[in-house]
Amino acid sequence: MKKFTHAAATLCLALSATSVLANPLFSLDNLERERAAYLKSHVNPDLTSEQLELQRTRLQTNLIDLERMVIRDQRLLNSGDPRVTRALAAYDTTFLIHSAAEKDANPFAHWLAQVNVTQAAIRNSEKGVR
Repeated sequence: MKKFTHAAATLCLALSATSVLANPLFSLDNLERERAAYLKSHVNPDLTSEQLELQRTRLQTNLIDLERMVIRDQRLLNSGDPRVTRALAAYDTTFLIHSAAEKDANPFAHWLAQVNVTQAAIRNSEKGVR
């Protein structure tokens, strides 16, 4: 039974490693997913201020790590995928935490500025379904 468990674990590890190697955009996809979660946390009305701060801190730490992984991921440069080209061309939004730190700005405010959303536009917006 112990040999079977070891063999099963080895097989699972090999399959997961193969799927990561087969997807050269793995790190970029993770970065985009985590950045979306970070931005979504800023507009979540269901969280208390304490919960919101804890979630933002955790997500920001994850984003810093993922941004570093993408910056160092040579598979992305070799992929030739247009998403990689766009992501690298849009440094200020792709590497949000690093870019905001370089400009000594709040990451969310920095992102809003990059996508041309002003405070006036937010104040004049209405909640609803499109």
